[in-house]
Amino acid sequence: MISVYDYIVIIFYFLFIISLGFVFKKFNKGSKDYFAGGQRMCWWLLGGSLFISNFSCWTFTGAAGIAYKYGILILYVYVMDVAGYIIGYAFFATRLRQMRLITPIDGVRRRYGKISEQFFNWLSIFSAPLAGGAWLLSLALILTTVFCRPDQLVTKPEAVKAAALIAFIDSQNLKGKAVGQDKRVKESITIYQAIRKTFEQHHAISPKQWGNLLKSSLVFEKYLDGLNQNAANNGYLDELNRARDAQKKMASRKNWIIILTGITVLIMALLGGSWAVAASDFIQLLLLMTISVTTAVLALIKVGGITAFFNQLPEHFFNIFYPLGSIKYDWLFLASTVIGSILLRNNMMTAGKYISAKDSEHARKSTLIPLIGYALLPPLWFIPVWAAPTLLPNLISDFTGIVSHPEEMSYIAIAMKLLPQGLLGLLIVGLFAATMSSLDSAFNRNAGLIVCNFYRDILRPEASDRELFAAGQLATVFSGSCVIAVALLLANFGNISIFDTYLYFGAFVGSGPAVIFLLGMFMKRTPPWSAWVTVVFSIAISYLLFGYLRQDSTAAWLRPMLKGTSMLSIYDYVRSNPFFIPNLIVTPLCFLFFYLTGFFYKKEKLSGFSESVDKLFKDMNTPVNFNEEIGAENDNSKQQAVILGTLSVIYGAFIFLLLFVPNNLSGKIAIFSCSFVMLLIGALLIGSQRHQKQHNKRIDLPSLEVEPLE
Repeated sequence: MISVYDYIVIIFYFLFIISLGFVFKKFNKGSKDYFAGGQRMCWWLLGGSLFISNFSCWTFTGAAGIAYKYGILILYVYVMDVAGYIIGYAFFATRLRQMRLITPIDGVRRRYGKISEQFFNWLSIFSAPLAGGAWLLSLALILTTVFCRPDQLVTKPEAVKAAALIAFIDSQNLKGKAVGQDKRVKESITIYQAIRKTFEQHHAISPKQWGNLLKSSLVFEKYLDGLNQNAANNGYLDELNRARDAQKKMASRKNWIIILTGITVLIMALLGGSWAVAASDFIQLLLLMTISVTTAVLALIKVGGITAFFNQLPEHFFNIFYPLGSIKYDWLFLASTVIGSILLRNNMMTAGKYISAKDSEHARKSTLIPLIGYALLPPLWFIPVWAAPTLLPNLISDFTGIVSHPEEMSYIAIAMKLLPQGLLGLLIVGLFAATMSSLDSAFNRNAGLIVCNFYRDILRPEASDRELFAAGQLATVFSGSCVIAVALLLANFGNISIFDTYLYFGAFVGSGPAVIFLLGMFMKRTPPWSAWVTVVFSIAISYLLFGYLRQDSTAAWLRPMLKGTSMLSIYDYVRSNPFFIPNLIVTPLCFLFFYLTGFFYKKEKLSGFSESVDKLFKDMNTPVNFNEEIGAENDNSKQQAVILGTLSVIYGAFIFLLLFVPNNLSGKIAIFSCSFVMLLIGALLIGSQRHQKQHNKRIDLPSLEVEPLE
């Protein structure tokens, strides 16, 4: 269980993250600093930000669930990340920096013109709160479980809630056809039946299921009276009311987690801009690295060592390529992710962080941190998950009825079992860090899009840099507030399908933008409208294949037509396993469509546009000279190393204080290891600048002696 020492660790983390906004406030001399770090970031700082902002707490929940069920299959995802960053190192990172942008949408304007700029700008602005809200909610759901006592999680079978619910379902099912014709009533009955099935199988009902029940009851008021009547008739009304009260307390706790986390990120991003975002990402990377490696080592020790660990693995553990249709992640799905991963890591939108690099070489070297990180760390992340069947043999039954997918609790459950007092708080901080690293980037990036690509370009072209800087801070508040509001809506109104909208957004819209943002870096001879028209084509094809083709109404007339042919099995596979469609079908079609738009390119009619594109391509192939373009006097590499080193030492010293918390010897060794890593990296960063200073002195002294002789 979480202790008072863990709460102290959590409180310190929040205060520390907020302080970064004040520390880096002085780095922001204008809008370029606020949104793009003044294009002065060193490779190690940018690389840490690239690595940590690429994943959220899904790594320790959803990915952990896949690792628990399918073994090393999950590592395929991270192998694709490595492949993407290898290509970025070899080609894309330098060219993306050499575009000389402030926001990624600036690249859209330079390549495709102002109409496409606004199209993609508002597409990004509206989608960002959906993504951020989903990340924030997923974190709140996990931490609500972590902070609850066991007796708050499970509803015992003898409790009246289940009996009243089952009686209510029976009474509703007897109402007959009239009720079934109402679509909303159908949906509510489906929820009730699912809850009943879970109770009958596992003798427990989860808080999430009770949340669905109560939300549906509140939406359909006629149901609420029926449920109350069933409980009253059976003498269970008091217990039912107590269940409602418990659910409200859990909902309140979840809401406070959303609000406090969102406000913390907002304050940090508001004051410090992209500098504070990158710094927080770097510190959070160190936290995640230390706590995840420590948890892995403790799991190996607890299971009996490396040999015992491998001996307890199931037979299917090393399977990667499963037969077609046998599981959701079969070989066709895995093959399709190759294209998606390369596109995701290397285009002018999703790789926008490179624009903050000091120069071309720093942009290229920044890819080394995520490349090496994804090559080495994922196996360590999932060692506790793979040890879970031995260390927690009743994991699935213990969490059945508490969460929809019990295997997704494997990492957290093992950590709660193994980590000493204080380090469990550090794990919770790590979950915060994994999500906040995505949120802070979203806050700052979205503000940049609003200010630089709408306010500056459309509303106030004559605005001063000071005005843009102030507008950026207001836009950050607006972006952060939208994310918090979306997360609260998702958490409290289950009938609003915003979460599903975000999940399917990538399937319906993702292929077109990925293609035009990649090919646009190679193909010059396409008209300015080629970008947004390709995206419209992508949406239409995606809806046809991913949406309409899979609808029950479509299957009703199409399946009889395909009966007796091999196409029927293909169609059934597409309906049940649709996520290969965007990468293997829609993306190649978008490639072809975008290429064909080149036949409509008439250079003589697009002289101004052609000149802009030619200038962009020339810039992409021209290395950035920092001293000439930014100015040697603006180089703050030393300050970056000293400040980040000092912050690492401060956090490492705080973790060192946890040695005085009552723990056993292994717990103290684990705490010391986490502290040592933070202190060592901090000392290396600070020491590197002192060494550089002394080196420069040794070089300068001879020249001073020689000059008079000339």
